[in-house]
Amino acid sequence: MSNFEDVKKFMKTFGQKVITKPQFPDEKTMNLRFDLIKEELNELELAMKERDLKEVADALTDILYVTYGAGCAYGIDLDKCFKEVQRAKARKYSLPLLIKDSKCHEELSEAAKKNGLRLIKGGRFHHLQGDCDKSDGIKIIYDLLREVRQTKPITVAIGDSENDRDMLLHADVAVVVKRAGKHFAVLERDNVIYTDDKAPLGWVEGVVRALRYLGLEDIKWETISKQGG
Repeated sequence: MSNFEDVKKFMKTFGQKVITKPQFPDEKTMNLRFDLIKEELNELELAMKERDLKEVADALTDILYVTYGAGCAYGIDLDKCFKEVQRAKARKYSLPLLIKDSKCHEELSEAAKKNGLRLIKGGRFHHLQGDCDKSDGIKIIYDLLREVRQTKPITVAIGDSENDRDMLLHADVAVVVKRAGKHFAVLERDNVIYTDDKAPLGWVEGVVRALRYLGLEDIKWETISKQGG
């Protein structure tokens, strides 16, 4: 049983109203719940000023308790809410945006910089992100494979847009797929493959050529290209 469920059980045991569906309670209950949270916040502020860790712990616990109680009073399942927030916090990579107005792009880009964020253009979407990029994914997978297999894995990254740049620069082998008749960039590094075809065949070509480059597969791209169209 979770802490939220414990508080709900306590409230039911002592005859306090618990709502099962999200809705606003009566005015008296709303004021009571607000005052309880405010009171505990004031106690926390005092404990912090007095640098009393015991009282800080007590205040923080009370804040959790009265907050759970408020959730029960409003019919809000805070366990579910917490899980949703946790998933949102864990999604620390990027927020995709569709921007068609150049002025909007400039304003958003400037606002992003002021807030320590970056606005990166992808294939169709722009991506608003913090101090992270697709190369972080490569690092995570690399570390996992190295730990499980006890060997140094070889990483291959394939991309066709500016938001793929960091990922392509950090992989052992980079594959740049042609887009709209050209490659988005010429990377300043070794072990780069530039496809002749654009998507969707360009993606297949890139994978096949990367495998051949690594000596892992003896595949003739010309055969696949003809079969594809």
